Amino acid sequence: MSLSKISTLINNTIKRNVNDYLDKDSLEFDFKNKISLEDRKHQSKAIMEKYPNRLPIICNVSKKLPKLDKHKYLIPDDLQSTTFFFIIRKRLKLKEGTAMYFFVNGKVLIANSYMSENYKKYKDEDGFLYIYICAENTFG
Repeated sequence: MSLSKISTLINNTIKRNVNDYLDKDSLEFDFKNKISLEDRKHQSKAIMEKYPNRLPIICNVSKKLPKLDKHKYLIPDDLQSTTFFFIIRKRLKLKEGTAMYFFVNGKVLIANSYMSENYKKYKDEDGFLYIYICAENTFG
């Protein structure tokens, strides 16, 4: 089998497995549904002007997880993804045996990246980065 076919096979398997984690009902972000695009653009622009070294993020969690106490985050642009993951994990008060997955536009966020890289690559047209969080119990 050629390297190209192997790569395609792996990518298709990953996509299929990612879709298994995504709860279609939770993928809808209330923030996007309740606030118009123009208002969201205005909000993100105002935030970026007031806090130029911060990134506006909206998080939504799977229905299988506890509710987050807040969904809007303003994080430093030099924050590593792993640090952000840790912050969210603490807010959710998850047990140690629970694996968390962070998705943007159906793609898993890479743990060793900076949130500024993710923001530049995946931010929405309104200027916010929308992150969907789900989890799986890894120890039964």
